[in-house]
Amino acid sequence: MPKNHRTLFEKWVDRWRVELGLVTWEIAVRWLPRLFPDDGFAIAVCYPEWKYHRALIEVSEPRLLALPEEEWPIVAAHEVLHCVMAGIADGGEGGAAHEEWAATAISKSLHRFYNEQQGKTVRRRAAGGAQAHAGHSPEV
Repeated sequence: MPKNHRTLFEKWVDRWRVELGLVTWEIAVRWLPRLFPDDGFAIAVCYPEWKYHRALIEVSEPRLLALPEEEWPIVAAHEVLHCVMAGIADGGEGGAAHEEWAATAISKSLHRFYNEQQGKTVRRRAAGGAQAHAGHSPEV
């Protein structure tokens, strides 16, 4: 178990917050010394308030520490993605536009991440750049 597991996981949360375009969001992490009261499989739970650009991620410390460290970025990304998708879950007005924004944010992030893993230089587009549409990859 790494001594700085909390710091390491929180850095992954922050990286995904930025990569997914949530730069105006405040995302707090609360560490729980127990399992969640579900069937024991949940590692973390996100409580996003998308209208206010804030979220709380609760992490079951025993469940996270039971995973290999290389899986922590995936857990962090999954929880932060709940912030991206929160407006869709509420339904109602603006759902389709929010879904498009989410698809764009996710595809840009995954594209950048893939390229970084391949050692390629990644050019980041300024805010308001090209939007992805169905069947098209966003430019980054």
